[in-house]
This record gives sequence, C-alpha cells and structure tokens, in this order.
Amino acid sequence: MRITKRTNIAIRLLMFCASNNDRLVTKAEIAERCNTSESHLAQIINRLSQLGFLYTQRGRTGGVRLGRPMTEITVGDVFRQLEQNTPVAECFADVDNTCP
Repeated sequence: MRITKRTNIAIRLLMFCASNNDRLVTKAEIAERCNTSESHLAQIINRLSQLGFLYTQRGRTGGVRLGRPMTEITVGDVFRQLEQNTPVAECFADVDNTCP
C-alpha cells in the first residue's frame, strides 16, 4: 500500500505529539523531527486541527498537541480522513480517467 507524503508526515506528527503529550510542541520541533519544511507542515497541522486530531494554540507560547486522547485516534481514521479524495488508481479518477 502506498500513501501520500502528507499522510506519512501526519502520522509522524501525531506520534510525536503523543510522545510529548505533557506539553505543546512547536512547528519547528516537529519539522526537524519529521525532516520536512515548516510551510508544508503548517498545511498538515491545519487539516489535522480541522478534523479534530490536533489542538493548536497561536502566539509566542503556542504550539500543538493532540486534540483528543491518543486512545481515541486510530491510524485507520487518519488514513481515511486524509486519503479520502485520493484515487487508488487512475481508473477511479473522474477528471483524468484514460483507462481503456
């Protein structure tokens, strides 16, 4: 099974937040640990917070943490939410379907 880079980073981000559940973690910390850019990470954080997986706090003392208990977050839920519009194969894509 192949997943998008976005989902891969999202899972890593959630694992990092779970292992640091006692505090807010910064975008810079996560970007360094996940080996990704902060701008790309910001998009993923925004989406995960919209879905309720993350709680975000803005400002100088801000950061992110899990938006619900880690026992209520499953990998399957994250995958389904983030990959729901990604076609499994070209034949399932309505716009650019060129399958014979």
